[in-house]
Amino acid sequence: MIDIPTNTVVRPLLIESRSVPAYCCLIDETEFVDGLPWYHDIYQFLRLGAYPKAATAKDKRALR
Repeated sequence: MIDIPTNTVVRPLLIESRSVPAYCCLIDETEFVDGLPWYHDIYQFLRLGAYPKAATAKDKRALR
């Protein structure tokens, strides 16, 4: 426990609980721009050994 001085105003925290995990909410909100699954670029890299056209140096380093 911690000691809180008597003249300190403590504001309560508002905590909400959800019925599903957070990652499920993110998956539902994801929009597919090109109609391909999220792992398509990784699959193409493994299959062909070529980086995607829009890959940056940071993206290429992450795929290696």
